Amino acid sequence: MSASDGLRVAIDARPLTTSRAGVATYCRGLAYGLRRCTGDERIVLYAKEAAPPGLDLDPLRWRAFPAPLWLPLAVPRALRAGRVDVFHGTNHMAPPLSPVPTVITVHDLSALTMSHYHTWRNRLLTVPQMLASLRAATRLIAVSRATTRDLERLPGIDAARIRVVHEAAAPGLAPATQAAIDELVARLSLPERFVLYLGALEPRKNVLGLVRAIGQLRAGGEELTLVIAGAEGWRNDDVGAEVRRLGLAEVVRFAGYVPPDDLPALYGAATAFVYPSFFEGFGLPPLEAMACGVPVVCSNTSSLPEVVGDAALTVDPRSIDGLAGAIRRVLQDAELRERLRAAGLDRARHFSWERAARETCAVYHEAARESRRGAGR
Repeated sequence: MSASDGLRVAIDARPLTTSRAGVATYCRGLAYGLRRCTGDERIVLYAKEAAPPGLDLDPLRWRAFPAPLWLPLAVPRALRAGRVDVFHGTNHMAPPLSPVPTVITVHDLSALTMSHYHTWRNRLLTVPQMLASLRAATRLIAVSRATTRDLERLPGIDAARIRVVHEAAAPGLAPATQAAIDELVARLSLPERFVLYLGALEPRKNVLGLVRAIGQLRAGGEELTLVIAGAEGWRNDDVGAEVRRLGLAEVVRFAGYVPPDDLPALYGAATAFVYPSFFEGFGLPPLEAMACGVPVVCSNTSSLPEVVGDAALTVDPRSIDGLAGAIRRVLQDAELRERLRAAGLDRARHFSWERAARETCAVYHEAARESRRGAGR
């Protein structure tokens, strides 16, 4: 990518220090791509805390502002002092009185489209600020065409400001060696045959439906274990209660948060990866699973068909029979598993953080040019 104006960009990197969820994965992947693809741009990552250990920044820089009222007060002051040209809000937000053009990444609008699955605090405190930021932004980056369609339905959002930039699997996600898989299986005492779910435990992910599908399969004589991995979300007590009600305590394993270095082996150890989410803005876990060579079953809703293409079995997440049937097909058909494995590996190669970074930098330049045109009027 060519750039001649030395554009100065500040990126909200707080998710790298405060979150283990998908937004942190997005920030990490974007930083990886920007390190390889920036031209004359000068990229600074802004956060409240010092950079996390092990984060490779060069040639990017990190600035910590451990101040209260970080977004409304500390960031605008820092933007003016640093003579920044563009601010990139990586998690739906930007300073309410930003002195520079803003670019905002929109991961999903579930807080609006599926508000009943969110906490009252999120609805009351986060949504109004998010909407104000989206309406004021110079450019909006949607992580999928599905998210673009959701954005276009919002009042006050001009479709001409939206650009689609797909995410990608982390660079280190690739098929693991058999030795790495064997070591992880022994360390975590995993069974030889299991179905894997990885993601936050929150209602819209439909882990409850997955547990019921596993219960149906077990009742039909299918011998399998479900491993549920991922950070705690919210309003998920019903999952554990359903496991107990169906008598699946010996069948469903809760692995908790899995460090990134263990993900290739965890995916590789699974017989199938299942992602029955009701709604996704992008849906990284199915793409990660495909990059690691595991057959994927996922929902046919929102952005997921856009991500997986023809490389996964897709199913209506509200149909327990359909979900159980798709899992059964993958478990019983070795030829289908191999076809999905090969197709998934090929599909995952269509997404890269280098391309995402180049496209994101192009959006930064668009936002800066529009601001300069406005100032010249």
